[in-house]
Amino acid sequence: MRRRSPSFARTLRSHWRLALRCTLVSVVVLLALIGNVVFYASVGGWLRFASILWLYGTLFWLSLHIYLASRLVVHVAEPSLLNLYKRAAFIALSHAGLL
Repeated sequence: MRRRSPSFARTLRSHWRLALRCTLVSVVVLLALIGNVVFYASVGGWLRFASILWLYGTLFWLSLHIYLASRLVVHVAEPSLLNLYKRAAFIALSHAGLL
């Protein structure tokens, strides 16, 4: 079994409320994005193509979370919810060609 770094455990203890809020925001937004993909995919006509845009939005939202955890643990001294998502979005956009 792999041991976690002491900084991870210490940061999790000090920022657990923020981590819980990030989890709630992530789940709510992901469910809304998936709901939009399903809705627009089931609509007939040219609106069906809107589901592709929502699918790209969902992929971006999921890729953002790769960088969100590292922002929470290591790099930001006093993180806020909006600041964490903003920084993670900028990093995900800078790596957009890797999607």
